[in-house]
Amino acid sequence: MPWRRPWSEEVKLAREQEQKRLAEKKGERVAEAERKAEEERRAEEKAQRVAEAKRKAKAERKRKAKEEAQRVAKVKRKKKEEQQRIRKLAKEKTKELAKLKEQALAKQKREAKKRQTRKKENRHAVAVIIGNKNYSGRTPSVDFAHNDADAMRQFVTKVLGYREGNIIDLRDATQAQIMAVFGNEKTHEGKLYNWIRPGKSDVTVFYSGHGVPGLKDRRGYLLPVDADPNLVELNGYPVDVLYENLVKMKSKSMTVYLDACFSGDSPKGMIVRAISGISVKPRLPEKKTGLTVLTAAQGDQFASWDEDAKMGLFTKNLLDALNGAADGEEYGNSDGEVTVKEVQRYLDDEMSYQARRRYNRKQKATVMGNLSTVLSALN
Repeated sequence: MPWRRPWSEEVKLAREQEQKRLAEKKGERVAEAERKAEEERRAEEKAQRVAEAKRKAKAERKRKAKEEAQRVAKVKRKKKEEQQRIRKLAKEKTKELAKLKEQALAKQKREAKKRQTRKKENRHAVAVIIGNKNYSGRTPSVDFAHNDADAMRQFVTKVLGYREGNIIDLRDATQAQIMAVFGNEKTHEGKLYNWIRPGKSDVTVFYSGHGVPGLKDRRGYLLPVDADPNLVELNGYPVDVLYENLVKMKSKSMTVYLDACFSGDSPKGMIVRAISGISVKPRLPEKKTGLTVLTAAQGDQFASWDEDAKMGLFTKNLLDALNGAADGEEYGNSDGEVTVKEVQRYLDDEMSYQARRRYNRKQKATVMGNLSTVLSALN
């Protein structure tokens, strides 16, 4: 029979084994609890780290947003300051440019005045300037005739060098006054004749006022302010007589500008009553005489006004042309001399265009004489 331990020992051993097993289980439970505690601790630490990271990230985003806002604000502030600086500089520059422009303009005026002062005096030249504005009776006025006469007087003195004392200046001239200057059909020896030095005097004749046709003789007439346009054969001044008498005066040169038409019409209405359209073109003397004539319109047209410039349209464009506009490349050769041909080109283009555009009417200057004649020297 095999050996067996005593029961008490077996019990004791069993107890020891059970205790050992329980101890192991307890150790396992403790270890598991410690493991779980460690996991929980780590999880908590992780959560804390995540939370801290989020907090730091949020704080960093907030810091960066604040810095970006500050940077944007700084950029905006600098941009605003730069804009203000630019506006200030622009304002200063504008003032400076305006000042420079004003100084340049003043300099130009001084130089122009000096040039005018230095302009060679044409001491033998004589001008007759007539501005007929205020007519008697029912004859409509020529509103800008005096302005035309003023402008032409300034041109002949400042540009052509005529002496003030050699200008016969008539405003609202009567028939007697016109005859006293130019003579009549019987004699050319009027006031102008007496003022001219034969062969030495350049002569300019300018008239702004009404021109009318003779209903019986079909001649063109300058209309004195005291004349009846319906009886112009009796109290007008014949244009052909004017031309004939001027030729007889033997001047060095003779230039005539007439801001008048001979249709019997005007911007303010008919001058001659109860007529239909009539065409009159005063003619130059048949033989070549050296006489140059420019008039505002053709025989069946009437002379328009430049309402903006407050001048006759012909006079305004004529003076522009004589002051150099006609010598430019479009109309002339830029040689400093304005010829009849250059003025004609300018008037045919510019004046005719303005009459058509502004008033829907035709107006073309009449030009008679040598087209190569120099009317104005700009040098």
